[in-house]
Amino acid sequence: MEYKHQSLFIALLVLSVSCLSAEPPGPDPAKLQAFNTIYAEYKQLIQEKKFEEALGKSHVAFELGKEIFGDADQNTAALAFNHGRLLSQLGDYAKAAYILTEATAIFERVYGVEAPELIPVLEAYGKNASLMGLRMPDVQKEHYGIVRRALDIQRRNQPEDRIAHAALLVRIAPYLYKIQPGNTETAELLRETLKNEEAAYGKDALELIPVLMALGNVSGMPFKPTQQEMYYDRALKIAQVQSPEDKIKYADLSLEAGRNVLQFSKSKKARPFLETAYQHYMDQFGAGHLSTALACLALGEFHSAKRDYEKAEEYLLGSLETFTSDPAYRTPEIRARTVLTGMYEYWNKREMATEQILAISKISSGTSTQEMIPVYRVNPDYPTEALSKGSDGWVMLDFTVDETGQVCDVVVEDSEGHPLFKDAATAAINKWRYVPRFENGKPVATPHLKAKLTFDVEG
Repeated sequence: MEYKHQSLFIALLVLSVSCLSAEPPGPDPAKLQAFNTIYAEYKQLIQEKKFEEALGKSHVAFELGKEIFGDADQNTAALAFNHGRLLSQLGDYAKAAYILTEATAIFERVYGVEAPELIPVLEAYGKNASLMGLRMPDVQKEHYGIVRRALDIQRRNQPEDRIAHAALLVRIAPYLYKIQPGNTETAELLRETLKNEEAAYGKDALELIPVLMALGNVSGMPFKPTQQEMYYDRALKIAQVQSPEDKIKYADLSLEAGRNVLQFSKSKKARPFLETAYQHYMDQFGAGHLSTALACLALGEFHSAKRDYEKAEEYLLGSLETFTSDPAYRTPEIRARTVLTGMYEYWNKREMATEQILAISKISSGTSTQEMIPVYRVNPDYPTEALSKGSDGWVMLDFTVDETGQVCDVVVEDSEGHPLFKDAATAAINKWRYVPRFENGKPVATPHLKAKLTFDVEG
């Protein structure tokens, strides 16, 4: 299941002063003591699920580790990996990509460029890259190649281990698909793996389920859910026949299927999968369990996408009753509040939208950088006169986001195309909502933000 806390640690070979005293020149004892102290504090904060507070400790431990151990040491490699994963978990994907790239280089120096120890780092890089919303084809291709490398390393080190190769492919396939959706190689590799698994286990074996689910995950096409459904239905049928007593597994598979049909196929066919998952979780766990809340969130997102906002609100508010009970659930809590913000703006209930925005801001206030990204936006109306003339263009705006996340003090800095684009762009951005920055426990205004709104007749 997503969002369940997983340890961020790998074995750190932290050395004591006495252990190092025989190796000239040894590290500064004061720095080593400072490192051991800060790392112990970091571990404690992680165990207490205080991830935002742990981030600062993680950064300091990594920087101290580089000074003490150097950039070709197992300790430094582990510290970089930990720090990059924590940044990604807290949503700072750009910085996480930078640190995980550095971690990859350190792991290569320590273990070698073809070492299997690189695989978890490349997996973490892939998961992070899949969340970045990469759009430029060259950038997508570059990131795809970095993550794809994990498969090559695994095969070179264990060329006869079909099971290990299949397991790795299943894990990284969703990342590869999200990084470069137009690349068909991932689906081809999975289909080949499915044939191998069928030959080894038979066509109705439980071992086929991970591959079938992965194939469903990479087969989404907007408004064409048939292929996704085919793989998911087969996986669920196998689970039901071969393991009828495992209701939780069936619910987990149904939730995964429903989410992906909604996200990638944008289809109402997601609903039965999601409702099945929700009902199974309710029967097994009750309303207050994390799994039930995640299904509740998914149903809220489904009904919001279908503009059934009253039903969506019911599910989303229900999910928040669980998410607000544990700081480890910050990611789904932010998702639920973001969807609610858009709905309340649509209903013109700005005060209720502000309540959700300020809650998001407070949750995010401990991250290393609070990137200013709109949680609600509307596209500008295309001026009729410009549209009739086939006029394209753009407008560059400077503006402030106030303490409530509303846009104000909009200034047109530059523009190209029809003069009416300026008014249309200004009117649109005044409706946008942002998560304000928090400083010293309070929301603050952020001036001089920039946005470029494009007008494209064919777009």
